Amino acid sequence: MNSEKIKPKNKTVTEYFDDIGEFKTLLERAIVNANRHHEIEFVEGIQARYKKFGEKMFISEKQVLWLGKAAYPVD
Repeated sequence: MNSEKIKPKNKTVTEYFDDIGEFKTLLERAIVNANRHHEIEFVEGIQARYKKFGEKMFISEKQVLWLGKAAYPVD
């Protein structure tokens, strides 16, 4: 197996967001708007990891998308 071809699936918050304020806003909106038990647990987990690791926190593309769905729910 050639390790050069293996690409990490997770990136840091700053690799997804040029403006960290955009991520913080997304997280704050998700905290306010999450209403199902699994959404609340997910968002609280992301929030706890962000408090612990800050901008160096790793997050997957799928997690960013889930966070966006919690932040901006479609009725």
